[in-house]
Amino acid sequence: MNYELITIVFTIVGTGIAMTGLIIPRLSKIDNHIADLREHMARLEGSIDVLKDLFQVSVTGRTQ
Repeated sequence: MNYELITIVFTIVGTGIAMTGLIIPRLSKIDNHIADLREHMARLEGSIDVLKDLFQVSVTGRTQ
């Protein structure tokens, strides 16, 4: 193999490694943000259930 081909191969491999090093940390941050959003949504769903129950009690005057 000549030196130009070796240089091109090393450049491609090096670029791939560098891109992987930049992408993986960002993906883990995105995963953390998604987990936080799921927690917030679960709390909001619980709040909505409580509000529905309160509204039903105030309108009908009785509980389930």
